[in-house]
Amino acid sequence: MATQKKCPECNEWTSWNHQLTDTCEHCGQLLDKRTINDLEYFEKQQKLNDENSFSAPKPGDNFLMLAVRRTVWIANVIYMATVSFFLWLFTTLAG
Repeated sequence: MATQKKCPECNEWTSWNHQLTDTCEHCGQLLDKRTINDLEYFEKQQKLNDENSFSAPKPGDNFLMLAVRRTVWIANVIYMATVSFFLWLFTTLAG
């Protein structure tokens, strides 16, 4: 069902089908340009995080480096589980 949305460029009301590629009937500009920019930013940040992550295996890693990365990941999971348990325990005991 088509609804209406106010165009951020020309401030006219136009039909909107909740698609990222919907354009204004009056000026032809995208109606959801901010969401597209946000998606591009988040994809860029995700790619940077994946490249800079220590625990993510890299294509040229040897067996020793993969073992170190896996060990660090397991230690991180154990640490987070322990912290989460104690937080749950203290908040439960506090009432």
